[in-house]
Amino acid sequence: MSLSQDEIKSIGQQTGKKVVIQAKCKERADFVLGEIKDVREHELSIYNAARPEVTREKAKKMLTADLVSAIDTVKEVYPDIPVKSILLKDLELIKYNVDSSGNSKDAIILEAAEGFRTLQGKLFDVMLEDFKQCECDAPAVASKKLPTRSQVRVDVWEERDRLSIAVVDKDTDKAIVEWWDEDARQMFEDGFFKPGIVHGQLSQSADRNLTESVLEYAEDMGFIAK
Repeated sequence: MSLSQDEIKSIGQQTGKKVVIQAKCKERADFVLGEIKDVREHELSIYNAARPEVTREKAKKMLTADLVSAIDTVKEVYPDIPVKSILLKDLELIKYNVDSSGNSKDAIILEAAEGFRTLQGKLFDVMLEDFKQCECDAPAVASKKLPTRSQVRVDVWEERDRLSIAVVDKDTDKAIVEWWDEDARQMFEDGFFKPGIVHGQLSQSADRNLTESVLEYAEDMGFIAK
């Protein structure tokens, strides 16, 4: 039996509505995932401040400057949505704890790191809650969360004085986290990445030792799931 014009119109409207909802879900997910990636990048500043040669006062200044920059960016750029409120509240709290702390350098570093971890978890919760209210099939995407080491690869690129080391998602071919030039070399000097650098060059390219050390660091930092 053929459909009436009203039935065809109704089906078209429902189909169009679902397409719009799916687009909004994806846009929302991309936005929140972008914020989660930004939070992870702030964690790198914490570990830069934790270097042995950095004094307690200098570490506090480095962390405060990074937090002030992040807060200003959120205020100026982000739309007025729940995510903005969460970011501002948590970033301000982390900054307050860093500024007012009279503890040792290690205690300040750990306190700041825990603050960013908590913020990252809240952003995941926001995304999952959004998907619960979504009318498309997006919840399966949200439940994936962080990729595991089997879902990523370590890419190394070196030319003259340029050096890049990245953890790349195999599915999307996008970098989850990456280190460039001096930041990458510092990871070797601090003992996080192996093998070392010989005369400014990698002694070996992305061999098993290097890959394993990069993945271990990515797991410890929460860039990928353990």
